[in-house]
Amino acid sequence: MNKKRILTSLVYIFIIAGFLIGGMNAAFSKSDNLALKENVHHVYLLYENVFRSVIVIFSSLLTLSILKEKKKSSAMRKKNLISLSIFMAVSFILIPLLLGIRELSIAFMPFPWSTMPVQLLHDGAFFSTSYSQQMVDLLLIMYILYQLVIVIGTLAFGRRFHCSMLCPYSGCHAESFDLALPLVGKKRPKLSPFHKQMKNIIKYGLFVLNLLLILLMALSPLIKVNFAILRQVEMIKYMLFDMLALQVFYFIYNGRGYCFYCPAGTALGILSRFAGGQIRTESPEACIACKVCDSNCPMNISISENIRKGLPVSSMDCVGCGHCIDACPTDILSYETLLTLRLKKGEDDHFEEEE
Repeated sequence: MNKKRILTSLVYIFIIAGFLIGGMNAAFSKSDNLALKENVHHVYLLYENVFRSVIVIFSSLLTLSILKEKKKSSAMRKKNLISLSIFMAVSFILIPLLLGIRELSIAFMPFPWSTMPVQLLHDGAFFSTSYSQQMVDLLLIMYILYQLVIVIGTLAFGRRFHCSMLCPYSGCHAESFDLALPLVGKKRPKLSPFHKQMKNIIKYGLFVLNLLLILLMALSPLIKVNFAILRQVEMIKYMLFDMLALQVFYFIYNGRGYCFYCPAGTALGILSRFAGGQIRTESPEACIACKVCDSNCPMNISISENIRKGLPVSSMDCVGCGHCIDACPTDILSYETLLTLRLKKGEDDHFEEEE
């Protein structure tokens, strides 16, 4: 069995295990059999923490090995895969093991992807799982720290910082599974203007829905909204979109299909504007108009036209994965932010002074 086939098998194992274990956890979450409920939830946490982390790490190693055999440039991908693997291993295995806290993973949910902090503050429960006050305090502290890291990192390095180097939900699998996706058919063609418009309507619609759920939950004591109903709506949204749609994209599109619509990604895309995240070149004359950068962009961003004109490519959809940079046959592309450009200018000035 070749490595790509092994990688494809891992994707299927991940999807099947997710549906089975996630479904069981949801089905038994309200069971009167407390022992059975606890055991099923324990298996679910093992899947979410250990199993997914091991899948990401092993898939990352396979992906790097395949790229090396094909002698393809993979500097940006290598950084992504190493960073994601380390983050998953430390945050989902090492820290929970050292602290003895299995549920720590729910703290790593970037705003506004989840209503987790509002649910915990309301009654100490996240969906159907209740926590002690000490655990609630710890989870909220970890959540706040995580948000601070994401905001600061995004302002410095753009959307790439989270979506391609830390994201433990879609980004980690999008990068490590990429060479095996889509599972059915070939790489999808560029989106038509109509499909791009529909994509944006859905994307911003989901973004507003998430913010609305958070706001209604937060104000529920004042406006007399039934919190249990809001929690149920969030659960349905989570199961049908955040879980189901994520898996469907693996079959028909690519690992970044969910990233088009991810509410956290939309928020980080807006924040990345302040960071000045962009794909750029200092040698537009070297562009050979092969459009390899376009075909390798998993977010369907048109890159080549601007590059030929020497103009930077700035898009809220850009996750900074660097696939276009690695694929460029003339090696003229780079991912930059205002900070990295300033640092490069400082290095160049220092070099000129030494000369």
